[in-house]
Amino acid sequence: MILWSTVGVQIAKAMGASPVIGICSEKNRGLVKSLGADRVIAYDSPSFESELDSLKGSVSLVYDTVTSFDPRDPNYEPLLRPLLHPIAGRYVAINAMPSDWIRALLSQIPGLPNLQRDRYDLVLVQPDSDMLIQAAKWAEAKKLRVSTTEVRSVEEAVEGLKSRRHVGKYVIKLG
Repeated sequence: MILWSTVGVQIAKAMGASPVIGICSEKNRGLVKSLGADRVIAYDSPSFESELDSLKGSVSLVYDTVTSFDPRDPNYEPLLRPLLHPIAGRYVAINAMPSDWIRALLSQIPGLPNLQRDRYDLVLVQPDSDMLIQAAKWAEAKKLRVSTTEVRSVEEAVEGLKSRRHVGKYVIKLG
């Protein structure tokens, strides 16, 4: 399982996935390893593509939290899709190109078939109390931790998010 998200790494481990492979910058390698990743691949390392090549056809799930229609974000799907197991592999994204958004939204209409691409899921998360209860249980069991950065304004948080270089979640302290 390949994950781009620090929370995703922890949830995968809490659910018993193995091996969990995290992709991050070289700077965050230690953090992602400390969160439970069995292996960490740095996207800014000279060996990035060769490390990915070694995984071709063996990955059960890619959880992509980076790819989007924003021109500042690279589209990692063409690079990561070849890693998927040819039968059981799935590509799951939390953001996508516009055509995938249209397919995902149309697939939500009752009576229409699932229009998403083969072995591809654009996840439209609709949190419910069961998800929050499970997350709380994992947090109590120390299987889930979320790092936070305190900022003084919404603008500061938005700028941090836009940078695509933040780690964890922002907490806005008002007053």
